[in-house]
Amino acid sequence: MAEGYESPKDWLGQVKGSAADAKKIHDAANKQRRAAETIPKILSVKDIQNGKWDADRTLMTTLGGVLREITQEDLKAFKENIKTVKDNFTGGMTAQQIINHSQQIDRERASKQITMATPVSASKGTVRFITNAGGETKGVHRHHVTVEFLRYESEASSADTNKKQAANRLRNSPLKIDCDCGRFRFWYSYIASIGGFKLGTQESGFPKIRNAKLNGVGCKHLLRVMQEIRTGGAITMFLAKQMEKGKAHDENKAASYTSQKEAEKITKSQAKRTSDKHAVKIKAAIEKARKENPKETKKKAYGTKAAKPNPRATDPHAQMRLMLKQMGQTDAQIEAMIAASIAAQGK
Repeated sequence: MAEGYESPKDWLGQVKGSAADAKKIHDAANKQRRAAETIPKILSVKDIQNGKWDADRTLMTTLGGVLREITQEDLKAFKENIKTVKDNFTGGMTAQQIINHSQQIDRERASKQITMATPVSASKGTVRFITNAGGETKGVHRHHVTVEFLRYESEASSADTNKKQAANRLRNSPLKIDCDCGRFRFWYSYIASIGGFKLGTQESGFPKIRNAKLNGVGCKHLLRVMQEIRTGGAITMFLAKQMEKGKAHDENKAASYTSQKEAEKITKSQAKRTSDKHAVKIKAAIEKARKENPKETKKKAYGTKAAKPNPRATDPHAQMRLMLKQMGQTDAQIEAMIAASIAAQGK
């Protein structure tokens, strides 16, 4: 299984009631943000545009790679960074563009840690996904990613009755995005806000410490969802279902929901795809190791002297276990990877 793997039962939980869970997290984040505004440490757009701030405030930044106090030159750099974002990102981005403009580290984490992204509900053109957390935050098993398909209204109002074709057009249309994780909130929410593709509450506080250069656009959870929007069969069927309801409902107002049974089926399918891909990589790594190591000379036992036991004879996966152990994998992860490898090889 992939690094940081969590089974569907670990993170999916009950689909029913997940909307209330998402709202609770959102409200708590907004409350924390409003409380932070009373502490004079947030650098606003107005501060940057004016090129000054209250002298009583000691503001810090990591621009240049070192934590230090903000200078007038930093404000000029921040202003230029904001201009760059506004010039490049305007009024919605496609799933592919979000992936393209993301940071490499987030793409790698999405590939290695986020194994599943399940669409669970839709209201008109806004779809909520649940993903596994990725194992980096203790006690957090899932995150809510919300995506608005900006061309939903035009597709729902069109005379084209082919719901699957409409769903495919939506998959490649501009989006607005949001995720309830800290990475998106503190690194990318501001970028999405000034770029015009942030869904929901807009962020006006410049990320002067975490992302002063304004690099990247999405966290690993968002990127996994973007990949599912681009190529996943489950989201195509889900959007087609939403299109069918939208076209049949007055004013195109309709809601779709994924049942617990359907959600578990989707997550299992996604987990299998992830396992199969990872099993192929494991097999390739093992074959490479075998080619690089000289073959052992087999020795026969003579007389009554017992032959030296060959661990590979009793455990055909001993070499694989040793290699994965050296790579820092846990025992549970190793056994899961071996199981995936056996399944991939049809043994």
